[in-house]
Amino acid sequence: MHAKAKNRTLTKTVTARSADLTESLEQQTATSEILRVISSSPTNLQPVFDAILANAMRLCDAHMGILSLFDDDKRMYFAQRGGSAEFVNWATNRGPVQIPLGGTVERMLAERRPIQSADLRDLSGYRDRTTPGLVALVELGGARSHVNVPMLKEGRVVGDITIYRPQVRPFTQKQIDLVSTFANQAVIAIDNVRLFNETKEALEQQTATAEILRVISESPTDTQPVFDAIVISAVRLLRGKFGTLPRIVGDRIELAAFTSTDEAGDEAMRATYPLPLSATGPMVVPFANGRHSTLQTP
Repeated sequence: MHAKAKNRTLTKTVTARSADLTESLEQQTATSEILRVISSSPTNLQPVFDAILANAMRLCDAHMGILSLFDDDKRMYFAQRGGSAEFVNWATNRGPVQIPLGGTVERMLAERRPIQSADLRDLSGYRDRTTPGLVALVELGGARSHVNVPMLKEGRVVGDITIYRPQVRPFTQKQIDLVSTFANQAVIAIDNVRLFNETKEALEQQTATAEILRVISESPTDTQPVFDAIVISAVRLLRGKFGTLPRIVGDRIELAAFTSTDEAGDEAMRATYPLPLSATGPMVVPFANGRHSTLQTP
């Protein structure tokens, strides 16, 4: 009997260690997968957010999850998985929403740490039906236990990962710590996209400046190519649809350069100028398609 007891204890120990190793390997694999997606999506956060949420739900045995970003007191869903068709339709059609007072999200923002609820039905916002989003989570999403995990950047909450279970079964501290790791990876991805865009924008500006300087050097006696290069570069850098470059000549405003739209629109633009110098404030310019554009004159 003694030998059998020792064998049972040994078997349990081996099984437990094997489970721990399997769990650790799954977590490392998930982390590596997320980092791979981050490196392959330098300008697009959506694949990163989707991968983070999918791995958080899978490893923490959650049936539903939402990844959100914050803008002041507004919250916007950027990734959502699981839930009924009715809940998916509700979640995907939401715009930025006001963060409800007194709820777990407000508490997470204030305390800057994960906040868990064993049963969403016990929250006053659900019982009193004063928080529509909470009611939808419970009745459309079938959520009971949940945890909000903040995405922290320099001590400020920029977003959160929220995962849910359909039964009253709180998440373990180990699972919450894992989701916190994923939240840190989401912040890294956000920073990477920002830095990539800033670098790209700076390079575009330097290229445009070099192009204008080149045109200036090649046109020492003719300003028209310079004006054309300036307005074309401005429209491209600012992602505009069209642009104009008026200039003051004597007591009137003349059209120095503009980007073309169509033949009729170009004619309408040319016919608008010259203007008296006193013509300040907004000016409506007609286009061939019947639309109008409001310009601000000097």
